[in-house]
Amino acid sequence: LIDMHSQYMAWAEEFVEKQEAFVFELNNSGNILHVSRNAFAQIVSCAYAYRFIKDVRFLHHAERVLIAVCDFDHWNQSHYLDVANMSMAVAIGYDWLYDKLKNTTKAKCEYALKAFSMGTSEHSSRNQFLSRSWGPPLNSGLLCAAIALYDLIPQRSEMFIRRCIDDIARTIDWHYAPYGVTTVGHTYWEG
Repeated sequence: LIDMHSQYMAWAEEFVEKQEAFVFELNNSGNILHVSRNAFAQIVSCAYAYRFIKDVRFLHHAERVLIAVCDFDHWNQSHYLDVANMSMAVAIGYDWLYDKLKNTTKAKCEYALKAFSMGTSEHSSRNQFLSRSWGPPLNSGLLCAAIALYDLIPQRSEMFIRRCIDDIARTIDWHYAPYGVTTVGHTYWEG
């Protein structure tokens, strides 16, 4: 745990020093996964660092990234892993820093989580990931959004929470039973 703590603190320092801009930019594969993973790393590291040592540099940096990604027009629902990563990043930053964020930032996060995350998975034409072997990581981003917004929209959030948990349970039963492995397998990250 000490090594993990040191790593998060080092990353947070590095991100604050870099002050890189966040722009919506599709890569050659037509996704923004590189952007959403970078946003996740920066928001979570800086929120973590702020919660531990209360250095406002980390708070300000995390808030700057939250604002940047919530100002995007969308989170690229055509590649839902982009949405899932961004949803988790924004939900964690919103939750961990809630008492310190500006009201305008909170409103941006709330809008983005409702529209770009939860709103993009409510219709069957957009939620093809449900009950697939790769559904759990996608559902986990939606789950974080629903939990983060539970106090604001409890009925809608509860529906999402139940749907995500049910879908993850089905996925485990269908794809991992009876031997504990899936068709994706250990070679997924080698590609």
